[in-house]
Amino acid sequence: MITSEPLIGSSNYLAWASSVELWCKGQGVQDHLTNIVCVVDEKAKASGEDAKAKAQWEKVDAQLCSLLWRSIDSKLMPLFRPFQTCYLVWQKARVLYTNDISRFYDVIFRMTNLKKQDSDMSTYLGQVQVVMEEFETLMSVTTDVQKQQEQRQTLFLVLTLAGLSTDHDSVRDQILASLTIPTVDQLFSRLLRLAAPPGHKVVSSPTIESSALASQTIEKRAYPSIENRRGGGHFGKP
Repeated sequence: MITSEPLIGSSNYLAWASSVELWCKGQGVQDHLTNIVCVVDEKAKASGEDAKAKAQWEKVDAQLCSLLWRSIDSKLMPLFRPFQTCYLVWQKARVLYTNDISRFYDVIFRMTNLKKQDSDMSTYLGQVQVVMEEFETLMSVTTDVQKQQEQRQTLFLVLTLAGLSTDHDSVRDQILASLTIPTVDQLFSRLLRLAAPPGHKVVSSPTIESSALASQTIEKRAYPSIENRRGGGHFGKP
């Protein structure tokens, strides 16, 4: 077994990927995660051993691919079964579960909801440590000022999304699943538009109001009131 915790999605992708990388490094086969075919050195080519080396590499790769499949939850297997090399399986998982904004949201959500509750101290501190490591991966220290600004924008974007009520689940899901991440200002603008009451108020026109008033006045002058028709009273006043 590569890892005892199978891949179930973005929620544990980082832990799964770390376990896979460490295991492959320990077995000396990490090149199977980065190369789709065997890379033969010049010495092997000169000796004519390249064909044999490629065949052996492909044999090992097939065995490793089978192990990778076993490290993935059975519900996800239809997504990965078409890929029969380690490289393709590894890349497929990376593409599916390395949406930075979605991972960032998951980390921030867990960070802001860390509570010891009924768990023992070791379990609680372990949860804190995992969140710290994932946060460091996504918000690594850098001297690039532009990168720092982008990270800060992402942080406040995610904090805003995490604080929304369930009424805005659809908006949050759309943003987290989108390939294009909005800026904080764009998010604010969108949320304000959604929070604004429907603008269906009827704005009356002064011209229309004047016409209606004149029409009512003419009708009252032209037709006597009920009291006048009965023989008593005065004509209705406009």
